[in-house]
Amino acid sequence: MKKLFASDFDNTLYFNSRNPRIAPEIAPAIHRFQKAGHLFGICTGRPAFGMEENYKDLFRPDFVIASSGGVIIDADGNRLYEKKVPFHALKGIEEMGREAKYFGAVHANGRFVMLDAPGNPFPGLESIHSVEEVRNVPVHGISFMTNAEEEAEALLSRILSAYSEEITAYRNRNAVDIVPKGCSKGKALHMAAEIFQADFCYGIGDSLNDLPLLEAADCSFTFLNAPDQLKSAASRLVETADEAFIFALTAD
Repeated sequence: MKKLFASDFDNTLYFNSRNPRIAPEIAPAIHRFQKAGHLFGICTGRPAFGMEENYKDLFRPDFVIASSGGVIIDADGNRLYEKKVPFHALKGIEEMGREAKYFGAVHANGRFVMLDAPGNPFPGLESIHSVEEVRNVPVHGISFMTNAEEEAEALLSRILSAYSEEITAYRNRNAVDIVPKGCSKGKALHMAAEIFQADFCYGIGDSLNDLPLLEAADCSFTFLNAPDQLKSAASRLVETADEAFIFALTAD
């Protein structure tokens, strides 16, 4: 039986506040899973490219589901699927985020491009003055970082009220990720399973934007400290992601 395992990245595999940011147990567990003939991939709200700097010396995903399902790429970075955000919706959502003075980033051509703002927390990233500058490149999403989960929930509600016919949006802790209409980690998991002809799918995640992934997987995992909604949707609870990979490898 050919198995496919899709894992969230931030706060599942990668922890920005820890050292090392990816626990040493993760890579060996992934290698064992892949060596047995199964497929491992990352399933994230981030764009397709840029994350690899954090794991390229540790493991090599067979696929990446990015922008919450807006893009799927293979191990060599080839795009297997993509869907774009309509420009008029992108422009209106940019204005909403700027009015609220939230830091924003566009998922332009598979990479984060920051929207220029005073006090930009990521000065090393490319920045633009307006989404007009990316009008002619594929945009798979736009994200805003708020100051608290309550603010993120309010921004999510405003965006969906105005643009629900053109986009889908998810709250990821205190951030909001906006992607093309109909895109989700769960739908992309099913597409990846079809592309790679997998017989059984696993998924793991830690936040509300991972709910579609957990619901779509044949067997899903989340953490003991995850939101109750995720724990209710998950098949099993784990302390660390490597526990999930080991279970998936040994399960019948």
